[in-house]
Amino acid sequence: MEPEDLALRLRKFYCEATLKQTDARKRAVGDAQATEYHINTLLNIRAAINSHIRDLKRDVDIVQDKPFKMANNTLDGFHKHNTATGLSAPVKHKEILSEADLVILLRLPAIWRTTTVQH
Repeated sequence: MEPEDLALRLRKFYCEATLKQTDARKRAVGDAQATEYHINTLLNIRAAINSHIRDLKRDVDIVQDKPFKMANNTLDGFHKHNTATGLSAPVKHKEILSEADLVILLRLPAIWRTTTVQH
């Protein structure tokens, strides 16, 4: 497959890929977001495809190469649109460890273990 053809197919995929809607997912994220992939998932899918192409020894990079610029712009625009309309939840970062928790962690012997346990 030529890079230009792959780029067109990726553009379509980025816009049409959806999750199977389940009751559990609807309860967890709401009806509007139940079928939408999170942007990190789509980026990970893109990275996996790129890795697979490299494994096949093809000289193509779907993240950086010029023929894929429009497909990547489509992915970015699709994410921005879904975030603005509430179809995709923004990234939720975990809270930063408190200084007290960090001190506790640093006192744990497992943090300083340099050998691996073999079974």
